[in-house]
Amino acid sequence: MIAPLIASGDLQSCLEQWHIPPMPVSIVYPPNRHLSNKLRVFVDWIAELFARHPSQKLS
Repeated sequence: MIAPLIASGDLQSCLEQWHIPPMPVSIVYPPNRHLSNKLRVFVDWIAELFARHPSQKLS
């Protein structure tokens, strides 16, 4: 998300050798219930967010 700011020089990368281990993200809801519009919008948003960042994987 900050790649454009680093590319423009507004931010400088430091500690490049240090990486945070990946953390799983799960969205859990009852399968037999109708999804509310709010939950559906959230699930769509988070899926799009992860899809735009190929370093993150959805499972």
